[in-house]
Amino acid sequence: NEINTRRRQIEALYKADEDLYRHLELDQVLQALVDTAVEILHADKGSLVCWDEGKENLVIRAAHNFSAATMANARIPRGQGVVGQVAATGQSIAVEDTVQDERVTLVITEEEGIRSFIQVPIKTGDEVFGVFSADYAQPRTFSEDEKRLLMSLAQRAAIAIQNAQIYEQAQELAAVRERNRLARELHDAVTQTLFSASLIAEALPALWERDPKKGRERLAKLRQMSRGALAEMRALLLELRPAALLETSLENLLRQLAEAIMGRDNIAVVIEVDGECKLPPDVHIAFYRIAQEALNNVVKHARAENVIINLRYKCSDGDQITRVELSIEDDGRGFQSEKTSPERLGLNIMRERADAIGADYHIESQPERGTQITVVWRNERSSHNE
Repeated sequence: NEINTRRRQIEALYKADEDLYRHLELDQVLQALVDTAVEILHADKGSLVCWDEGKENLVIRAAHNFSAATMANARIPRGQGVVGQVAATGQSIAVEDTVQDERVTLVITEEEGIRSFIQVPIKTGDEVFGVFSADYAQPRTFSEDEKRLLMSLAQRAAIAIQNAQIYEQAQELAAVRERNRLARELHDAVTQTLFSASLIAEALPALWERDPKKGRERLAKLRQMSRGALAEMRALLLELRPAALLETSLENLLRQLAEAIMGRDNIAVVIEVDGECKLPPDVHIAFYRIAQEALNNVVKHARAENVIINLRYKCSDGDQITRVELSIEDDGRGFQSEKTSPERLGLNIMRERADAIGADYHIESQPERGTQITVVWRNERSSHNE
């Protein structure tokens, strides 16, 4: 009998590992912990409380079978009640009958109909990250096997939580680095454009007096550079408020990038758009970033005079996106892919962005014959065939 019990416990922990490590985001890991523990321990309810930002109160971060009102309003001051003691001491506590145990503050247990529970701390490093509670509607006792099983589950949860925290930190760091890089590039570009425009503006009156025709040409150039600087500033503001990227259509984002290039560099950019329908947010952002990287390459490396950007949508009758294709072609000096480092031209970055959304990425280039980058995304959920 003891062997069978141990076997069931090991099987339960294997299942818990599978459920916990399936997720990377912290909130998903916490919810998976609660759901899995409730199932393994045959509990009626379960919750996980964590410290708030000020680390003065414990709040419910994930729960199973709890009311929305309890989850929203429950705040347990440091050291209060059983859960406060578990969080403070790092020691588990079992309560066999909430009505008879003086340590229990009855606000949550009465609201949720809880008559017994076992609570264990989840420690990450030397700190208590939170407290997990397996709750039951009837009074009951807890065996040592149940306590060991829950502690083992808490230890596994701690590792999954640390992995999720590391993942979130890495995501945040990558986002910050990218925003800083893009903001720096845009800032440098705007500064260069405005400096050149100021020189033209200073020389324009005297030039106009000597040669009105050349003065008009310089004036047209000044207007072009001013529009480009404005477009670059708009792009900079978008980087500082990423949500605005999703609020702006992909076509307008591409036109903004094009205006910035035409204002700063002697490159003609033509944009052709066929169709229009809403893209999923990750696809929208990925296509914008790929276009941004590709156009940066044109400016820095291609020595091109002309660029054609082609954006083609294919939508269903209900305006659901089924396919979108973006191609960026320039008439620059091109390169031999086998002799050029992908890192140097940011090719790996573009490919990784395409892979992240499940899009096809293709690049064609030959020395002195230009470069064409094509990205195609298909909506696998759509029932329509191309």
